[in-house]
Amino acid sequence: MFNFIVSLLKSMFSIIFKKQKDVIFTLLLLKKENEIMKRHLNLAGKKTSSNISDRFCLSLIASLSKRAINHLTIVKPETLLEWQRRFIKKRWSFKHKKRGRKPVTADLKNLILEMKTDNPLWGCRRISDELKKLNIDIHHTTVNKIIQTFRKQGKIQSNGSWKKFLKSNWDSLYGMDFMTIDTLFGKRFYLLIILELKSRRIIRFDLTENPCREFVKQRI
Repeated sequence: MFNFIVSLLKSMFSIIFKKQKDVIFTLLLLKKENEIMKRHLNLAGKKTSSNISDRFCLSLIASLSKRAINHLTIVKPETLLEWQRRFIKKRWSFKHKKRGRKPVTADLKNLILEMKTDNPLWGCRRISDELKKLNIDIHHTTVNKIIQTFRKQGKIQSNGSWKKFLKSNWDSLYGMDFMTIDTLFGKRFYLLIILELKSRRIIRFDLTENPCREFVKQRI
């Protein structure tokens, strides 16, 4: 019962305070409008204008009390909202330096062209890694764009299709992969298979419980 009475009193005080707040801001709004009208009495027959200070005060009062907007007389509520949007836009519109990657120099582009010409099988990732050894940090996507530009200009010749590559290296291509074998008791083994692509013949196979890099290197 005591908690109910306390909550009821809080609600009543909150309502009273809200009403007083709206009354106070409404009076301030009307006082500001009266000040603007008195200032422009000598402009009879002309449209009443307002300066930045007037607009700021009216926007501030209206933002603190929504009910006070209903008592506006010299401007429309839509105009007041437009002023508020302008203040916010001007507040957060600031100049900033343009950020992003630095433009690639002509010397670096020519270096990428030279590396690609001397090593036709190198891709954009390989060229990017080799440039990092020279303390040149450039992303592989940027390298790829530069290579494609040179290719369109005819400075880099195409290496041929994937079909031509397989045909020219078919005698020396091998495939390698793991497959799993599960025993009756739930134990799992990993079978490494090395296959000659030309003859589909298994060149090497081995079984292990722990497939790892060292295991594969040793079998190769």
